[in-house]
Amino acid sequence: MLVRHATAASTDLAAGLSARGRAEAVALAGRLGDRQIDVAWSSDLKRAVETAGAILTRHPSIPLRQSEALREVDRPAGLDPAVDPGGYQAWERETVAGLARGLQEWLGIVAGGEGPGVGSSVDAPHNRTILVVSHGGPLRVLICLLLGLPPDRQWAFRLDHASLTVVEHGGDLGTLTLLNDRSHVLKVFA
Repeated sequence: MLVRHATAASTDLAAGLSARGRAEAVALAGRLGDRQIDVAWSSDLKRAVETAGAILTRHPSIPLRQSEALREVDRPAGLDPAVDPGGYQAWERETVAGLARGLQEWLGIVAGGEGPGVGSSVDAPHNRTILVVSHGGPLRVLICLLLGLPPDRQWAFRLDHASLTVVEHGGDLGTLTLLNDRSHVLKVFA
């Protein structure tokens, strides 16, 4: 289960959730309250940790693991795609490639159960439900990796704040069974 963090208080990478974001996170917690969660991961940025924390209030026995591999990437100040489209495209290619490398390494840790802070078989994905709370960019690249698509196809996926995406993964490739669902949030803000 892939969740994009709820609405942040600002665009600053260090920002936590806004009041609306906290309500969205509570709605997500309600939506996922009855779902099995065996392992929970999030970015180490505050808005993702707060979103995951709200969800895990319904799953108190599940510890939250954090990884920098799930962190959002901030566009450098002064790099404007309208002013320097070539520079922006080069930066984006390099950034997506870097995200893909980091996420492939992270997936290896999750699947293999080896690495810092990971138990021997705790994270093995077989018959397990793994919750991942992160940011739009890393989640779009992660979807590509799970589906066997080139990471540069990441813009083919839209992920709104507080959205739920489900990829069933067994073996080599995943199956996308839910994408960018926000029905839990729409019920709260209708």
